[in-house]
Amino acid sequence: MPPSLDPDTWVYVVVQNDTIVGQHESTKDIDFIPFFEDRETAVKGVVRLTTVPGKPPEAQAILFEDLTRYAEKEGFLLFLINGSGQIESKFGPNGRPL
Repeated sequence: MPPSLDPDTWVYVVVQNDTIVGQHESTKDIDFIPFFEDRETAVKGVVRLTTVPGKPPEAQAILFEDLTRYAEKEGFLLFLINGSGQIESKFGPNGRPL
């Protein structure tokens, strides 16, 4: 089981057109938001994500608690991505480890 994250932990997401970038894994039909432990990893992770035309994507900090609220509202899982682009941990929309 992956470790829990404190609600007050700052994490990084990719934002484009003023919206947190989510991803869809079609073979398992899963919608998720990739998030990162630090800004440098998030900046590297941007190139691996599917984005839409518009403003360039950028890494932004967000409290884990705020991210889980957004994920619950929008129906996304949360995947912590490491510097190699691998999934480090998986969380439900409520922030609990899967």
